[in-house]
Amino acid sequence: PLATLALPAARAADAPWPGARPISLIVPSAAGGAADFVARTFASHVPRTLPQATVVVDNRPGAAGILGALAAKGAAPDGYTFLLTSNSTHAANVSLYRQLRYDPLKDFVQVGMFGRFSSVLLVRADAPYRSLQE
Repeated sequence: PLATLALPAARAADAPWPGARPISLIVPSAAGGAADFVARTFASHVPRTLPQATVVVDNRPGAAGILGALAAKGAAPDGYTFLLTSNSTHAANVSLYRQLRYDPLKDFVQVGMFGRFSSVLLVRADAPYRSLQE
């Protein structure tokens, strides 16, 4: 999946950014997983570029990332809330849920990409199949 930063789509305030407020980085999955690791690594590096900035990782797991996406969508569009998203919240959920309460294209704006992460399909060594076709 792709790990992407997204902001609720709207105009940010004209105040200097980042100010004294912490930046919230919503991770729509549980702490301890790959997305959480990426978010915490990113958060630890932000002060090198923006010494006045503090990034708080806010894990919001549940409902295939929908809870985290909704939390980001509902945040003020002031540039202080980001969503670390993936193909789950912004591609798969569109097809999996009939009444998704957010639109990945209209409600969010991509502001950066952390990288591409591979998925691996595994089976037990004694399974009767050796390929995806089987």
